[in-house]
Amino acid sequence: MKFAIDVVHIGKTKKVTKISPAMKPWRISISFSGRSVLELPAGTAERTRTRKGDLLSFTKVSMLIASSALVWGGCSTHRTIAVQPPISTFERQIRNAVDAGDGDYQLARLREKVISAPADLTLRLDLGAAYEAKGYPELALDHYRLAVAQNPDSAEAQLRLVRALVAVHLAAPAIASYSSFLADHSNAAPLYFSWLGILQDEAGDWKAGEQSHRAAASRALALVQDRDYLHNNLGYALQAQGRTAEAQAEFREALRLNPLSEIARDNLASTLLSQPAEALLNFESVSDPAAAHSNLAALMMEQGNYAAARKEVERSLDFNRAYPAALRNLKLLSELDGKPAMIAVSREGVSSFGRFKLAVHRLFMGTPNTPQSPSPDLTKTVQTASRFMESPQ
Repeated sequence: MKFAIDVVHIGKTKKVTKISPAMKPWRISISFSGRSVLELPAGTAERTRTRKGDLLSFTKVSMLIASSALVWGGCSTHRTIAVQPPISTFERQIRNAVDAGDGDYQLARLREKVISAPADLTLRLDLGAAYEAKGYPELALDHYRLAVAQNPDSAEAQLRLVRALVAVHLAAPAIASYSSFLADHSNAAPLYFSWLGILQDEAGDWKAGEQSHRAAASRALALVQDRDYLHNNLGYALQAQGRTAEAQAEFREALRLNPLSEIARDNLASTLLSQPAEALLNFESVSDPAAAHSNLAALMMEQGNYAAARKEVERSLDFNRAYPAALRNLKLLSELDGKPAMIAVSREGVSSFGRFKLAVHRLFMGTPNTPQSPSPDLTKTVQTASRFMESPQ
């Protein structure tokens, strides 16, 4: 609450377990034996001589009578509490929004900081993010609007606002406003242009998204910033338009800038299904053969090529018959093609060179999916094209 109130804690039998009179704003009142709470205007409990141990009863009354919230009779310890008729779900949501986070320590501390320094942009954005994380998008939106009003030239505040608006299904006007902002702030960091591209991609405007991703990449180049994710995101937009060769070129550029980029490598492999040998080489460059074949199987499943996918799962299990991702893919395959989840695993299917590669990988990198393995497990049950963005500062 934003003003002082009396807080009356009530137990299972409607007996008063605790009273916090005239509790100040942003404070917390706790009663471990209480089961519900009655909030009253400050001073009501004292005026009606309500004490711990009193037994309360509730009756429905008109809105006019309800303004006198607590009715008492003489020195009796039995009290009658007048309550308003049941409120609608919409009204309850409004009240919950007003009281949002009253018992949350993190939110309470952030609110106190914002109250003490209302012009601090970082604090305002942090509070908005906290409200989003706690499930209060409307309150987050209010704080982002305030942040933009106080800092109209802040690209970060603009980005937080547009993402919050998209989350509450106001994507079209939000994206248009954000695009106009960036047109007037061409000195904004490349990642803000790339975020515009992502928002346009998600809205299905791939062509506009492509242009935004290109703008982000060109700005990074002008600033001598090698940002691999910008090329990966551009490749993603090109791939969505069916321009595979151009997408491959962008994914390869991302890998040139960052050879360890798992997302760019996975995305490149997804464009190489017509060249499974090259796709396999991409996976093997950052994982062992079992993981590489399992990843390739996942991509083939996405394309509906279940027969080829089953062969790749079999190859993966040839290298490691207990490989979890391959076993999951096998189970998924059996659900997709209706065939039994059984494959005869034979080491005869693995060449001598293949066994040598696996032995070398285990020697230097460890066995996959074991605690001592320092290499990341790139295998996913189903592989999809992905984008990557730096977290906003």
